[in-house]
Amino acid sequence: MVHFAPLFNRRKRHGGASPQVPPDEQLYAIGDIHGRSDLMRQMLDRIDAELAVQKAPRQHIIFLGDYVDRGPDTRGVLEILTALCDCEDIILLAGNHEEFMLAALEDFTEFSSWIWAGGRETLLSYDINVPLKVRPEDLFVAFNEAREKIPAAHIALLRRLKTHHVAGDYAFVHAGIRPGMPIEQQSKRDLLWIRDEFVAHTGRHSHVIVHGHTPVDEPDVRTNRINIDTGAYITGNLTCLVLEGVNRRFLRTEKPIS
Repeated sequence: MVHFAPLFNRRKRHGGASPQVPPDEQLYAIGDIHGRSDLMRQMLDRIDAELAVQKAPRQHIIFLGDYVDRGPDTRGVLEILTALCDCEDIILLAGNHEEFMLAALEDFTEFSSWIWAGGRETLLSYDINVPLKVRPEDLFVAFNEAREKIPAAHIALLRRLKTHHVAGDYAFVHAGIRPGMPIEQQSKRDLLWIRDEFVAHTGRHSHVIVHGHTPVDEPDVRTNRINIDTGAYITGNLTCLVLEGVNRRFLRTEKPIS
């Protein structure tokens, strides 16, 4: 089930103006998916239903990264994204888990660390088994099997992901930004991995930063940032922020009742 959250009170930026996206754009930003292809499909179905009746001249869907690991169906998520990636209205950003996965498939040392950071679930989605009581020889077999079984199209997708996107007064990234630095000077490392320095910062940035990476129970709306990582792989709640003009609202999925 997907439902709308109430409209949020508009937060005032310095100077009294509300942050806004360009007047001809409507943006949908989707938080960390982490292998939950089921929730991803629910959200895309809801967005498709809206786009069928919305009148904005330009509409974009922005994915904030962390498509892989932890949840049960990384393969399904990457298959959906591979089918969407050439659409001009789809913007795919990289997360730290995509970077970790790419490194793991190149370096056995990285692979050994990655499987315990959610990579084991990714491998299982490709029918690659890693025993819970794993021996070094099991890891080596899984490493070679992963390099053979994970489709080249999925690897190519992960390698072409963007690090950020700017629209009007908003900037979209996976993890956050280094406070005090303009977007164009941010390091890839910070955009994909930063946490404490960014989350603790209360001053203004050049843009309102829309991000994920740091799980929260509910969307966290601050004057300088909006966090939409609601821990979908655990909670069943995948969050989408909808921006149009100065207006903000959220779409959420809910874990089915068993």
